Amino acid sequence: MKKKIITIILITFFSIGLWASVSLSGEYFSTITLPINIIDIPENYTLANIDHKEITLSVKAQGWELTKLLLSRTLQFDISDNSKIGVQKVQPKNFVNINSWISSTLQVVEITPDEIAFKIEKIRSKKVKIVPNLSLKFKQGYIQTSDISLRPDSIIALGAESLIRNIDSVKTEYTLIPEIEEPITKKIPLEVIDGITYSINSTTVSFDVQKVADKIFESIPVNVINVPRGKELLLFPPKINIVLRGGLNVLGEMSNEDLKPYVDFWTAYKDESGSVEPQLKIPKYTKLITKTPQRLQYIIKQL
Repeated sequence: MKKKIITIILITFFSIGLWASVSLSGEYFSTITLPINIIDIPENYTLANIDHKEITLSVKAQGWELTKLLLSRTLQFDISDNSKIGVQKVQPKNFVNINSWISSTLQVVEITPDEIAFKIEKIRSKKVKIVPNLSLKFKQGYIQTSDISLRPDSIIALGAESLIRNIDSVKTEYTLIPEIEEPITKKIPLEVIDGITYSINSTTVSFDVQKVADKIFESIPVNVINVPRGKELLLFPPKINIVLRGGLNVLGEMSNEDLKPYVDFWTAYKDESGSVEPQLKIPKYTKLITKTPQRLQYIIKQL
């Protein structure tokens, strides 16, 4: 029984192979679409733009040859620049003979489009900054506690003069970083721009992340600024309490001396309510939760 099954399988494969051999030996028509590749560009020049990036060929050949072409992933249609610069218009049919993959047994019936326009320009370089294009999702209870650092933070971009002129920065590829709960160091590729190459194709992104905490700073003196000669501004009370939210390590390193609440004399002078709100500049990546009291009574004295 086992020998019979093996025999049947062998006969089946032989039949399929025979059918394929007979079928593919005939001639067939097919359509293939290929990327256009401009060659023979002068040194220190490059392709600035082209009106068609692909070309479609209607071809006739034996089935075996067409199958091989259709399965190939590396084919492209070469068009020679003939070492010219500036704007050019050419007919692809005139370059069939320089494409070595088009054999004598392959007949090109039609080419679309029948004309290609492109421009060759001088290569220019320019130093541009890198801009992070990130979406950051922090795990509950964690926050970012430093600026985003890029290494490198700029690169040299090279390309056609008309393209380089319009580029002042380059983004990283869009990157989502989810569930963040620890400091991040991540290598990220740069966004691809047609016709532009970079001195380096990636950058390393890093920033600090810490667990969230609240900290109370008590009895912080409120400074009075912009007091004119002969005047004095007395605050009641002269000190306030502040609660900040931020990274655990960041807050742990902070003391009362790092916080400098203040009242501008002229704010009190123009006030008609009898109290003023102290102002406060807090460190980056921290958040003011409360300040107590919210407003201070005051007296303006003549010295």
